[in-house]
Amino acid sequence: MKPNSSELNELNMTLNKKLVKLSKLVEVKNDLVNKEIINLSKEIDKIVLKILNKEGKKR
Repeated sequence: MKPNSSELNELNMTLNKKLVKLSKLVEVKNDLVNKEIINLSKEIDKIVLKILNKEGKKR
């Protein structure tokens, strides 16, 4: 038995709502990941500077 057009419309609306929610979650996740990458880069830079300073003192 084929679903009628109102059933298809309802399924389509439900699917669209889920896709919008998924899209928003992906945006939030990407934002959090980008912030974490920036934080890690800053920490790595600090460590590299410390290493360079120690190497400079040895010379």
